[in-house]
Amino acid sequence: MMHRRRTTSTVVFATALACGLIAGTTGCTGSPVPHTASATPSPGTTSAAGLAKWLKHGGEMPKTKAIASAQGTIDNSADGTKLEAKAEVLSVTATKTTTELVWRLSTADGSTVDLNSSQMSQVPWNGTRLIGLEVPATKTTYHPYTMVPPRSADGRASECVCSDLEILGLDAAGRLMYASMPPLPSGVTTVTVTIPGFPDMTDVPVRGR
Repeated sequence: MMHRRRTTSTVVFATALACGLIAGTTGCTGSPVPHTASATPSPGTTSAAGLAKWLKHGGEMPKTKAIASAQGTIDNSADGTKLEAKAEVLSVTATKTTTELVWRLSTADGSTVDLNSSQMSQVPWNGTRLIGLEVPATKTTYHPYTMVPPRSADGRASECVCSDLEILGLDAAGRLMYASMPPLPSGVTTVTVTIPGFPDMTDVPVRGR
């Protein structure tokens, strides 16, 4: 049996003019060929107020009810254990310049823990850049935009337009998480949400189409 090769579109983040999330750059692309660009994050990008502003151009704040969910484990370096956790997708919104994923992370057993993990990123970072949206028809996976900080000593794309996994007091109520990714191809109405450590969530509807 032949298997289709999965391709990955990982793009380094560029501009507030096209994407409305980071200032001081000149372009935004969903090209599968990575490129680097220095950028300055806009104030409040990862704060509650910043998240609300970030969501505004994609439509209303997503409803609390999840449209997909999965239970998995996260390697927690804060205490050296594997955390049983629940991931719930609240919305996937397509715009002309970005695709916005909003999801909620919570403890599966109702406990309250401090979380610090690189499972969804690359050591030593604790972001969620490895989260993906896969287009089933093409097996292409889109990941959050990344960028090189303005004063980076090594030129590495250490920043991600996504939430991180350094959370104090994660509990059953959960934390709102987000990721901004390249625009999906025209006509895509469902995607598979992939989160390291969790089963894939298939047939997740895309808003804005």
